[in-house]
Amino acid sequence: MDNFKSEIKPIEKEKEISIENCLKILNETFLDKDDKTLHKIRIEIKKCRYTHPEYEDILKLIQDNLGKAHDYYNCEKLRKKFNKDTKKIIKKKNKYIKKAEKIRSVFINDILSA
Repeated sequence: MDNFKSEIKPIEKEKEISIENCLKILNETFLDKDDKTLHKIRIEIKKCRYTHPEYEDILKLIQDNLGKAHDYYNCEKLRKKFNKDTKKIIKKKNKYIKKAEKIRSVFINDILSA
């Protein structure tokens, strides 16, 4: 399963995103973004991933970590709704945002220095 690669399906022309726009999205840190903005970024990264399969592996890592952070965001909202403590949930959510940020930072530095 370690060598598993998802099958990349062609996307509609209007959903394609240029590499310049992908880099623009990835050029800013994730650490100062709110949860809804991070979710929108995740969707854009998904478009980048399908438009630029040469970067699929790294973009998938970023997308997956932002997806996990979003799952914890939804859990956080539910816990707040029922007046439950959210400290552990927020800590786990932030862990995945930091992982995505680390991957983003390395990726963008590698691309810009190439």
